Amino acid sequence: MIDLDSEVLKFNRVRYPISDVEVKIYGEDGEIHLAPWYMCAACGEIFLNLNALGFCIDIELDSMPGLLEDYHEMTGFKRR
Repeated sequence: MIDLDSEVLKFNRVRYPISDVEVKIYGEDGEIHLAPWYMCAACGEIFLNLNALGFCIDIELDSMPGLLEDYHEMTGFKRR
């Protein structure tokens, strides 16, 4: 859990219409806004750095510390 007063990384999310009714309401290219996702500052820093290196990250499923460990194994870098 993230404390209410903590620094976070916020992910604004949208999706495109998936039914005829939604297309009629929002249009073919309309965006449907979803609730944002939040990541704590520590995991957010890992995400931003790995993303900048070209990692494909699924923020819903991937563990940021786990991905960082994978990166260290792939590159041979030692954690201090």
